Amino acid sequence: MVTFMEQELTVNEIPYRLLHLLGKGKGGYSYLAERDGQQAVIKQIHHEPCDYYTFGNKIEAELRDYERLRKAGIRIPRMQAVDRNAERIVKDYIEGPTVMELLRSGASVEPYLPQVRDMAAKAMAAGLNIDYYPTNFVVHNGLLWYVDYECNDYSEQWDFEHWGIQYWQPKVSVRGYRDEDYEAVCTIPGYRGKGIASALLSEAFSRAKALGAKEAYVISDLPFYEKLGFEKAQQYSFYRKA
Repeated sequence: MVTFMEQELTVNEIPYRLLHLLGKGKGGYSYLAERDGQQAVIKQIHHEPCDYYTFGNKIEAELRDYERLRKAGIRIPRMQAVDRNAERIVKDYIEGPTVMELLRSGASVEPYLPQVRDMAAKAMAAGLNIDYYPTNFVVHNGLLWYVDYECNDYSEQWDFEHWGIQYWQPKVSVRGYRDEDYEAVCTIPGYRGKGIASALLSEAFSRAKALGAKEAYVISDLPFYEKLGFEKAQQYSFYRKA
């Protein structure tokens, strides 16, 4: 992860000024950056452990997936540049709210369901699934963009209707409690073992409880969560075809 004491990143020796962190995914950190008055997104690949997903060569996977999505006709940002040595990718910045932001604001995402279903149909026709989690979709001028490049071989279990659609619903659970999602976070390696993650989660739980939360779930099998009082509720497997 780049700290904002570092205000600049280079891609193929070309400097970009960092504006702010957009988000962190399983494979990298995405930053809003600027060069010559033009904004772009720089994705910095990371190699932090992910206990529910197995990666190969991440930078090559990004390039491969970009071509697969482009050929499938999925609306994605244009890739501007790639720096294999630094493991950085530059792509167009699509300005607008994510579907997750719309859901959290109480706005309806119903107008965008036909568009995501059209993407899902194109992906399935190409033998693919994309990651339908709503942080990966941005609305710009009424059009839905898939701003990640991740895709996997098609499996009905992980397509939109069988997996993704649950995350596109208004954030109220069937129990009548309000659901909230927390983005993936991690502790920078040099600061681990100091109780930072435990303190952060303790504060998050306290705030969620004050807002009426009754239960908390985490997708992980790390012993760390058992120390916090979590108990195993269910187990599932991910399959990947090489």
